[in-house]
Amino acid sequence: MLDQLKQVEMQKTQIQGQLEQMQEKLQQQAKRNAKRQQQVMNDAQLDQFEVMHKARLQDTKAQADMARKDAKQAQNLQLADASTASNITLKSQQAKADTAIKAQRATATETE
Repeated sequence: MLDQLKQVEMQKTQIQGQLEQMQEKLQQQAKRNAKRQQQVMNDAQLDQFEVMHKARLQDTKAQADMARKDAKQAQNLQLADASTASNITLKSQQAKADTAIKAQRATATETE
C-alpha cells in the first residue's frame, strides 16, 4: 500500500510538472499571439495612414490643377481685354488720322 501511495504521489508530481509545462507553453503562445495582434494593428494603422496621405495628396494636386486653370483663364481674359483695348485705341487713332488727312485734303483743295 505504501508503494502504491508513492506511485500515486510520483504520478501526481509528474502530472503537475506536465501541467506546468503546458501552462508555460500557453503563456508563451499567448505572448506571441499578442505580439502578432499588435503587429497586425500597427500594419492596419500604417495602411490607413497611407490611404489618407494619398487622398490628401490627390486632393492637393486637384486643387493645384484647378488653381492653374483659373490663373490661365484669368490671364487669357486679361490678354483678350488688352487686345480689345489695343484694337479700340488703334481704331481710334486710325479714325483721328483719317479725319486729319481728310481735313488736310479739304484745306488743300480749298486753297487751290
